[in-house]
Amino acid sequence: MTYALDVYYYRHDDADSDEPTIVRTRAELDSLIDYIASHEQPNPPVLYARERPRRGRRQRPDHQLTFDLSAAADVGALAYLGEDPDEPGENATGAWVTHTELPVGDAPPLYLDKHVPYQFPTSSALPLERVRAALHEFMTTGQRPRCVQWQDWVRS
Repeated sequence: MTYALDVYYYRHDDADSDEPTIVRTRAELDSLIDYIASHEQPNPPVLYARERPRRGRRQRPDHQLTFDLSAAADVGALAYLGEDPDEPGENATGAWVTHTELPVGDAPPLYLDKHVPYQFPTSSALPLERVRAALHEFMTTGQRPRCVQWQDWVRS
């Protein structure tokens, strides 16, 4: 199955950035990643798989995938909030950021939230192609991608 993605990001045209862009194909996702890489984002983009469950009175998605990129440094990082694919169940939820044993040298700061500002850990920076692969996997599975390593995200 392939999931359609609701993507919230800043568009430099006059389109309403409060409404998501719906991405349905791998080609559309690649085009979107390329656009985001070439246009500074005031806050990291957020993705939701449309067909995934929604919870609560307001019917909010049960998950969230966020990412930040630096095209100049060819790196990015991801954060995932939702169900733990290794321990499925309603009470097995958490928050994770990507992890690498070999941090990318000279990687610029990447942000979970640029307004605060709150940075990803330096151990979260991955080569851009690994971030792209993880986004494609998310589109395919609707779950936290397994093609990258994760670490618990504990906000300090």
